[in-house]
Amino acid sequence: MDTSAESTRRYCWECQRRRLECDSTRPVCNKCRQAGVVCPGYEDKKPLRWLAPGRVTSRSRKCKAPAAKEKKKKKDEDSAVSLQAKIDAAMERAVRVPAEMYEGSLVPVVHLRDDVSEAPLAHFGPSPYTSPIPLEVMRFFTGPIRRTYICLALGHYLHQTRPPKAERVELWYRFHTEKGLSLRGISEEVVLEKRIQGLDQTVLSIMCLMLVDLSYGSPRNWRVHFLAAMKALACRGGIKQLHARNPTMQPTLKYFMILGVVASSTSPPEDYLVTTPELDFLEEVYGKGDYPTVLCPPFLFLIISQINRLRLQTTQPPEMHDPDSPSPQDLLSKILCFNPDAWASLYPESYQQLFLLARIYHSAVALYCISALRNLFPIGFLYNLLMLRAAHADCLFGLLREAILSPQTKLCLMWPLNVAGVEAATRSLSDRLFVEEALDELSRGLGTGYPLVARSAIQKLWDSGKTEWDDCYDRPYAFLS
Repeated sequence: MDTSAESTRRYCWECQRRRLECDSTRPVCNKCRQAGVVCPGYEDKKPLRWLAPGRVTSRSRKCKAPAAKEKKKKKDEDSAVSLQAKIDAAMERAVRVPAEMYEGSLVPVVHLRDDVSEAPLAHFGPSPYTSPIPLEVMRFFTGPIRRTYICLALGHYLHQTRPPKAERVELWYRFHTEKGLSLRGISEEVVLEKRIQGLDQTVLSIMCLMLVDLSYGSPRNWRVHFLAAMKALACRGGIKQLHARNPTMQPTLKYFMILGVVASSTSPPEDYLVTTPELDFLEEVYGKGDYPTVLCPPFLFLIISQINRLRLQTTQPPEMHDPDSPSPQDLLSKILCFNPDAWASLYPESYQQLFLLARIYHSAVALYCISALRNLFPIGFLYNLLMLRAAHADCLFGLLREAILSPQTKLCLMWPLNVAGVEAATRSLSDRLFVEEALDELSRGLGTGYPLVARSAIQKLWDSGKTEWDDCYDRPYAFLS
């Protein structure tokens, strides 16, 4: 009997916790799937897990600092003052507006850039996704939200300026300190909710923490926060009711659901995040009023969500399939019938940039449909698929090379660059180098780390010799510009 394979076999973290015999199936084990629990996977580090207040049974003791370290402690306290000054200076760059306009609100994307008015997004009218938040507005937020905003400001500064090592270590130390205090504050808010009916700020706190982990902290933990926020929304009657009841939260809720759709496309099919009620809500609000930072035409964005649902059905028994779901051929026909010129013509002030972005998303969504649903197409259709895939891949790379040179469009290309990365597995070395350099530039431009996470996942696909969508995104990823 060969025992070498048995000795190197890994058990998932959930089976280890429950002391069960794990079958080590990838990406999720069958024991967890049958039990109806989320399989945490087989990574070397144990993943983050939400615990109810009072469930923590032990804490590590902190040793008292020796006398020799007292001097260093005082030095750290002095440096914290200068560090706080840097944070305040960054937040002071925001435009001053009346604080009453923002009472109780939360904008998930903090822009500290001066050229935001040049972006195509600005031509859709005033938008909370590009409106800087003045420093005095922070007094309306709870402690955990304020601390996550400090983390966002620090992370943005670190990724955009990339300071020397000494300053970088000091800033990351403050980042993780603020993040830990935010986690503690959220736990206290959850305890408070048991005595006070429904605090909307708790939902916002969890969403903020998710954005911090997604952008600058531990990108593998974002899904835990997303599911926690979904449970908190369910306790308030669902996202649609909260959206109607609290207008100040509407931009955040819309952004949250857009993240769920985009993340479902870059995750394994069984990690589908958005249920039918939330999709119905998103169909009602996407593209109406303030525009999200994705800048994907609404028609194509809703098709992405339909492709996600078809991917999910490939992991389910036939009796669970939705009989009203469109076929892959129908979805591809709808994509090919989309007219980028007609959509861009609705916004004449920014026609050139929006027309370019619409053509990019047109090819990207077509490639996503072909690559992700390839096994669902009839065999006789495969030759046409190969021809369409080659044509749209050539078009996508050409358009991306044009868009990356423009300051108005280069920050709106996160998802199309992921599609291009998968296609580059069968293309030339120059195309691969272009994707790597574009993602690195996007990380610096956006001031966030997830383009570098995307680059790592794509490079792993290239090294494996595989070429399909699900081969690249073998665990939950979330990339959103």
